Amino acid sequence: MLLPWAAAAALTSFGRVNWRRSRARSLGWSASALAGAALSALLLLVVFAAFVPKKRHRGYDCYREGGACWVHTQYPYVWAVGLAATVTGTALLAGGLAAYFRRQAPNGPPPPTT
Repeated sequence: MLLPWAAAAALTSFGRVNWRRSRARSLGWSASALAGAALSALLLLVVFAAFVPKKRHRGYDCYREGGACWVHTQYPYVWAVGLAATVTGTALLAGGLAAYFRRQAPNGPPPPTT
């Protein structure tokens, strides 16, 4: 559920970097973006660690308690939980952003120019 939020934090922070305007502020936004990117990479590592390897690459470690094969044998639909969490996190993020931008938009039509 955190993956879409971490990716959005990294992308938003990278978008705020403007070296010509303020180097110190840009350095802070870059550090924030790198932290979001590192969290995204860590979460992706957890996701990919849960994949079942091909049959020729399965060894004893795969079937030990907590291994990828053991998890998929005990809980065959564990992928659905991850997918549902990612979709839910993305929907919450999109809904929150839509509400934020709706609130930031000016009310009513713009004044006429003459």
